[in-house]
Amino acid sequence: MKMEHIKNGALYYNNITGRVERVIGKVSPVRALTYWHHTEEKSHNVKVLRKANQLEVENYLNGGDIPTLKKRILNTINKLFNKSDKLKFKVS
Repeated sequence: MKMEHIKNGALYYNNITGRVERVIGKVSPVRALTYWHHTEEKSHNVKVLRKANQLEVENYLNGGDIPTLKKRILNTINKLFNKSDKLKFKVS
């Protein structure tokens, strides 16, 4: 993939990490900044990215690629903070 085809906010499959990641910026003419569920920001060469297909996008948006333990922990944290309405963590 070439940098001119990369769009901020779009989901791409990363061949290096083996998962879908969201592009959040351009670092250089050949590198894009990505993150996975608002964590693990890293820059990658755009050659290792391809547009995510519909099934991959749905899986990412439903949180199907988040390990079960992490989901349970984030849900528990959200329940605790929802009582106080001060801070909320996003569970994707």
